[in-house]
Amino acid sequence: MAKKIMVVDDEALIRNLLKIALTNAGYEVIQVDDGMKCTDIAILESPSLIVMDINMPGMNGIEAIKKLKSNLATVDIPILVMTAYATHENIVNAIFAGAADAATKAQVRIEEIIERIEKILLKDEERKQAELMEPGGTKPAVPQEESAPKESVAKARKAFITMAKESPPEKVKDAGVKVKDADNRIISKELFNARLNKVFEVKTLPFVTRQVMLLANSTTTTANELVSEIQKDPSLAVKVLNLSNSAYYAAKGQITTLERAVLTIGRRSIGELASSIAVLDHFIKPLKEEGLDRVMFWEHCFCCGSYARRIAKNIEYKNEENLFLSGLFHCLGIAVLDDFFHREFAEVIKNNKQFGGGLNKWERALTGHTHQEVGAQIMRKWGLNPDIVEPILMYNDTFESLKLLPQSASILKLSNIFAEAHGYGVNIDDSLYFIPDEIIEELRLGDDNLLSIYNEIEKDMNDLRFVFFMHDTSKAATYYEQHDRSKLDGVNISIFREEYFATDPVEISLKAQKAQIEIENNLKLSMFLTAKKVIMELSTPSYLNKVIEPLKELGDVDPQRRPPVVILVTNPLKEAVEKLVAKVEGVSIFYEPFSISRILQKLKINHR
Repeated sequence: MAKKIMVVDDEALIRNLLKIALTNAGYEVIQVDDGMKCTDIAILESPSLIVMDINMPGMNGIEAIKKLKSNLATVDIPILVMTAYATHENIVNAIFAGAADAATKAQVRIEEIIERIEKILLKDEERKQAELMEPGGTKPAVPQEESAPKESVAKARKAFITMAKESPPEKVKDAGVKVKDADNRIISKELFNARLNKVFEVKTLPFVTRQVMLLANSTTTTANELVSEIQKDPSLAVKVLNLSNSAYYAAKGQITTLERAVLTIGRRSIGELASSIAVLDHFIKPLKEEGLDRVMFWEHCFCCGSYARRIAKNIEYKNEENLFLSGLFHCLGIAVLDDFFHREFAEVIKNNKQFGGGLNKWERALTGHTHQEVGAQIMRKWGLNPDIVEPILMYNDTFESLKLLPQSASILKLSNIFAEAHGYGVNIDDSLYFIPDEIIEELRLGDDNLLSIYNEIEKDMNDLRFVFFMHDTSKAATYYEQHDRSKLDGVNISIFREEYFATDPVEISLKAQKAQIEIENNLKLSMFLTAKKVIMELSTPSYLNKVIEPLKELGDVDPQRRPPVVILVTNPLKEAVEKLVAKVEGVSIFYEPFSISRILQKLKINHR
């Protein structure tokens, strides 16, 4: 059977020329004219290789490559980039995004293109054979914070050594996060897939759940048909009644019948509730005694879903229920990894805490897959709505990339950040980011909108706890006694920043822990010296220029007379800030993503 080559290019002439040449060379050719479509088509067609253009309308080639490499079904498909604009940035970014090779259309003959394709396919076949021979559980050379970027750009250096040397530092560092090398894995691809298939066998949806979901998705289903099916599962019936009586639905009077409960909640939400309960019943208790605290874990997921629903409602999004489920299930893959890949996931957590960089970096490096990809595979097997799964695969991308992706991905990313900031984290990755103004404006979170949403979250959380944790109330009650969120009660912290804005996740996080926060914009030295603890947020060049002189003056003051100072810096300002504070003793700098626990350590605060 001829190997399939997928050609992604918006120019029909280029696609047709490549089709003729590749067909004559014995390949089957699939033509795609849009970067947005290529992942879905690649999943259906399973090509042996993809030839990708860079400059395309809609989603460009770089973003399309990232999307392909973030999907479990397409991550291993090799990609040859063909571009008419072989700039330094295009070539290096393509290699960093995951392309196997890159070439310029105008400077490469058809014969050379076919030769490159054959070499890539041969190398990919050798890789597959090597993975088949690889023993499971082999200890890798684990990439550390400093060495990972060097390994990740080795491929780029080999083909484009001059370009790679000139590459900006932040691009090299980004490449480190996306490293995917079989030599780093602590579990072979074959063993990983075998265990994942075991998950599919063990964690199946109950028959009643499937029937309720099917009925809920049909526009012709009556309330009586749903009630008849729900009655077959007493646990589901009780939860439906509880949810209908929660503050979220604000029903008039006590609801005591399933018929009225179904009418109150609505057909679509009943289906979502059924799928939620099935997932929680599967993963509410860890398989290992030393596994993640699942009450804390699901609280984070509930809070993320609650934020997603309320943000969606705020902008009149078409389907806020789906976004609630995206938030609820966005970390499902973490529970799967903790249960079925416990040893490997423990290494992921250990390395992230020691070296930083985020869970996805270490998941990819050590297991070959992220928890988002694993969770998405489970949800697809269960037949959940693709609109629920899609944002989960995309939300962890950069804010810049999110501008090109569906709005649901931006909503989910902000919901995840705000849930962490609100104090509902999972204690394995407390990453926070500065949020761009354009995202805030797009989601209408300015003025007092976010504050209003924030104040509603606790009410949502109480309802969700009541509905989902009612079967284990003793454990939940013990947990809330042991996990007091008032960790910073009585601690005074001054935050210096350009202006007040309600969408500062750092401020939200500190206030959620009951810290006393003073927002300052007076940059006089006296203000620094009278503060107990200082956080300075540098998110714009204009504000950086304003703090230069005060920081220089601070450097001349005896460190014993100064309060602990932490500077939070958006990544584009990294180099300028490093030079500025290099001689200021006792000042700690953090770059995005910010870890609240590490910030508090540097501020010499006992984070109980």
